[in-house]
Amino acid sequence: MSKLCLSCAVFTFLMFVNLPVIAVTIDINSKINNTQKTVVIYFDAGTHVLNPIGVADGGTYDAFSIGPGSAGDRVGTWRWQYSYQSAEIGLVEVNFGYPHDTESEAFAGAVNSSFTLSQGANVEFFIKDGPNGYEYSNDNLGGVSLSTVPIPPLLGSSAPV
Repeated sequence: MSKLCLSCAVFTFLMFVNLPVIAVTIDINSKINNTQKTVVIYFDAGTHVLNPIGVADGGTYDAFSIGPGSAGDRVGTWRWQYSYQSAEIGLVEVNFGYPHDTESEAFAGAVNSSFTLSQGANVEFFIKDGPNGYEYSNDNLGGVSLSTVPIPPLLGSSAPV
C-alpha cells in the first residue's frame, strides 16, 4: 500500500479550492507621502508580498523624480524606492540606490518585498526625501505603486490566521 504525500495532497486541494484573495493597490505619491504624511494600510496577521506595479498594470505611478523641472528636464533623477514600517517589523527601505535617466529605467529596477505580522496592524508606506524624510519632497514628480496579496497559511501550519 502506498503512503499519501501530505504536501502533495494539500497542494492538490489548494489547486481546486477557490479561496478569495484580496489584492490591494498602494499608491505612494513622492510629493505628498513622506515621513510626515504616510499611506497607512491595515494588514491582517500573516505574510504579505509587495509587488511593484506600474501604470500598465493598474497602478497610478511607474516611478518618481526628485528635483525641479518638467518630466523632460529630469534626466538622471528618476527613482523607484520606498519605505514602510510598523511597530512589529520596524523600518524597511526598499530598492535604495542610484537614480536613473528615465522613468522606465527606474521601474525596470523595481523589486518585490515582503513582511510577516504576528497580529493585525497598520503599516505605513512613504518615500523619504530629505534628512528627516520630508524636507525636499515639494518638487518631486510621480510616485511608486505596489500590489499586495496575502499569502494564505498552509493547512495544519502554525502560521497566524
